[in-house]
Amino acid sequence: MVRIVGALVVVAVMVGTPSPGWADDFTAAVEQVLMRQKEITDLDSDRQREMITCVNGVLAGVPDPTKAEVAQAPSVDEMEDRFGEMVMADQAKLKQQITQSCGGIAMDNGG
Repeated sequence: MVRIVGALVVVAVMVGTPSPGWADDFTAAVEQVLMRQKEITDLDSDRQREMITCVNGVLAGVPDPTKAEVAQAPSVDEMEDRFGEMVMADQAKLKQQITQSCGGIAMDNGG
């Protein structure tokens, strides 16, 4: 569980109410970052989808400028860095929300 939370911290990008064109890209960016994490790829496909949806839901309230910054990163590595910075900002409030809301998904994977 701790490793999954760590992966989510590195992975947490931003999602929100679609306004500009980058909004859809943010959802895709979150998925792309999460799918680079072993803790996520080890889950079955239904749990992966559930985790991605859950994390995106938690990140829905992130301000649009922050979402745009993550979605418009020039590389996936930079996207992961920006995502991690976002999640750890505000004294890791988002990390705690992701753990609370999404942590059980990985635990229920049967292993």
